[in-house]
Amino acid sequence: MRPRARRLGTLAGAVLLLGAGALASATAAAAESIRDFTVDVQVYPDTTFQVVERITYDFEGEYRHGIFRDIPVYDETFTGARRTYGVEVQSVTMDGGAVPWELSQDGALLNVKIGDPFTTITGPHTYVITYTVRDGLRALTPDDAADPQAPDGLSAGDVELYWDLVGTGWGVPIDSARSTVLGPGPVLAARCLYGPAGSTADCPAVAARSVAGLGPVALGPGEGLTTSVVWPASAFARPPTERIT
Repeated sequence: MRPRARRLGTLAGAVLLLGAGALASATAAAAESIRDFTVDVQVYPDTTFQVVERITYDFEGEYRHGIFRDIPVYDETFTGARRTYGVEVQSVTMDGGAVPWELSQDGALLNVKIGDPFTTITGPHTYVITYTVRDGLRALTPDDAADPQAPDGLSAGDVELYWDLVGTGWGVPIDSARSTVLGPGPVLAARCLYGPAGSTADCPAVAARSVAGLGPVALGPGEGLTTSVVWPASAFARPPTERIT
């Protein structure tokens, strides 16, 4: 499908490394990398969805306290309106165990600060962040369904998840980024996009029954991964709500 509103790189996915006593610039940590970034998304019939991110971050020889993860709580549309999402972080772990974390908001971003300020770490560590999103889906319009670039079989009212799975704010390379998206009904269309902000380059996307598999793909610093997945309106208990002001 043709992307309708480029979210790739606008808000999601920023990271800064928590250094000893100060925030270190992500772009200065050239030797560091993300070995694997896996995102599992479960879309529910009530139009909410849950995101589970598994980020294996390798600090190499650098000593840090942890990472920041920024999640968008609103986007600015091309018309200047603001679309707001309800985001609730449910849990954060490191290497399968408890880790200190706290939330704050900076404009359009919900910042998740992960790490113990009194303990430094190095080498690879795996962070798992689980959160839910409300008002993140949209119903296709008649123009969407009639678009000549749209796949066959789409109808007005079908429901789309169009989301930055990995945003372009990461200042380190990502060796492998991938996602599995599970919906409440059969997948009608699935597309994977990757690259810098504004990119429309395709990455692997396959669909079987209610599941879409996206990636894997390697990402350079400042590159992201976005998906568009569509399910029939009949799979949902109600139409999605978009909070636009």
